Amino acid sequence: MKFQAQNPKMFLKACQGKRLVLFGAGYAAATFINNYLPESLHVDYICDNDDRKVDTKLFGIDISKPERLKKENVDDIVVLITAVNPNELYEQVRNMGDFYCFVSKTITDEIYNSRAVYFHNNKKELEWLKAKLEDEMSLRVIEKIVENFQTGNSDFSEIITRDAYLINRLFDKEMCKDEVVIDAGAYNGDTVKKFSSYFGRALKKIYAIEPSIEMQEPLERMIANLCLCNVEILPYALSDKDAVAEFNYISNDAYKSFIQGSTDIASKIIHNAKKYQVVLKKLDDIIPVKEKITYIKMDIEGAEYSALLGARRIIQKDKPKLAICLYHNASDYTKIPRLIHDIEPGYVFYIRHHHKEHLETVIYAKYRE
Repeated sequence: MKFQAQNPKMFLKACQGKRLVLFGAGYAAATFINNYLPESLHVDYICDNDDRKVDTKLFGIDISKPERLKKENVDDIVVLITAVNPNELYEQVRNMGDFYCFVSKTITDEIYNSRAVYFHNNKKELEWLKAKLEDEMSLRVIEKIVENFQTGNSDFSEIITRDAYLINRLFDKEMCKDEVVIDAGAYNGDTVKKFSSYFGRALKKIYAIEPSIEMQEPLERMIANLCLCNVEILPYALSDKDAVAEFNYISNDAYKSFIQGSTDIASKIIHNAKKYQVVLKKLDDIIPVKEKITYIKMDIEGAEYSALLGARRIIQKDKPKLAICLYHNASDYTKIPRLIHDIEPGYVFYIRHHHKEHLETVIYAKYRE
């Protein structure tokens, strides 16, 4: 009954010759009917657990008690769960019969259905990743992420961990006397401040990498306010090649600014972007060969994979601690850990999630002799 690769095409195919019933008569149902219901389909009726809605109508469609589904032939009905948090409704439907069941968020939200499809089609890579994880928390995080995307659940609060990039002091034992940090996606200096405080006297230098023109002044101001003389700003975008690319600056959400084509999340807000050209550089080329890098953090809106390719020398030579965002592209959840392993097989992995929604999933890696 639970379909792991839900998408609009599969939904339309399933509905051919069947009656469509929605479960949930609230905001999600109204949004689906007004924005996503194909002209070729009509909703037979809507089920809802709220007795106040029963025997009323939503846009002319009858609202009934869920028990009505028990009387239906499961082969005649497609159930679409239209709820913000669909898990409880899914279990309720399952207890009433083996219906062909979909969740509205997984077929209407591009981010959700792309990840649901990717996870379904890449089960072997997911199993490889799970086998590489170092603790039970990491396993629980990735399993919950997969489940939420496949069932349309937007609540990730049960796996949230605080202190992004320094989680549970994961790297305390690996801290050295001369920490040299690469802060890729330095933004306005918020993580520069975090790293300077965390590493303290052990901090030798931070390379703050930020291509956004608009963020240069706030970043410089943060560094000045903290009286830091060991931070060098590098105004480049990271890649696996030297080139020029179009940068999309999102003025009302500057932290979401991105290189054109780098992320499937950011592509949804491209119409709000101010566009200009930025220089792409390989990390291996802008960091002096003699500099021993001890820590790399990357939150660069989907460019993490190509940036890691451009950091092969540093990773192989220095074997730094890594904190790399996974959530900007569906494939990053498995391709980034696989790439790190291919560059240097000695790395072990932890995964943590730092946001109540689907954002801020980070893989932490450290080298083990």
